[in-house]
Amino acid sequence: MSLQSKSQNEIAAWLKKWHEGADSLTSDYHHMFFTKDAKLTYANNETLVGRDKIIEFFSQVFPLLQSMHHSTRSFTIPADKNQIFLRDTISYVVKGDPEAKEITIPALGAFFLVDDAGDRIGKVDLKESDKEKTEEGAVIERLEVYLDASEVFARIVGVRDGTL
Repeated sequence: MSLQSKSQNEIAAWLKKWHEGADSLTSDYHHMFFTKDAKLTYANNETLVGRDKIIEFFSQVFPLLQSMHHSTRSFTIPADKNQIFLRDTISYVVKGDPEAKEITIPALGAFFLVDDAGDRIGKVDLKESDKEKTEEGAVIERLEVYLDASEVFARIVGVRDGTL
């Protein structure tokens, strides 16, 4: 069943779970969203291929952050496509920042989902611990994230180098 079979509220609920998983600053939930052979293009970085590579990427970034919070501005589902275009703002605080400066940036996520995404998005349960069962809800085949996180990464370098 395609994504068009789902209501705006059902898709918004899935996006809320997506944000909750990301904002937890662990990669514990990525297997619930990304298919095993998923692709991620994050800003100007090289495209990562495979859920394990995606988890590895986020596992290196999350420990550098004290907090991250996504706020949905809007989302669109193109007609006859299993795609979601998500406009967000993301607020970050870098771990160890003496000022605890909150940096908020706009972001756009282009989600390309499996053919039966409509059947599977409701299967995401962040409280479920059985990894095999939670993978039943994985629908993201490709995700392209467009943002400029340079201020966040500059702050990370400043904390690391003690120049803040």
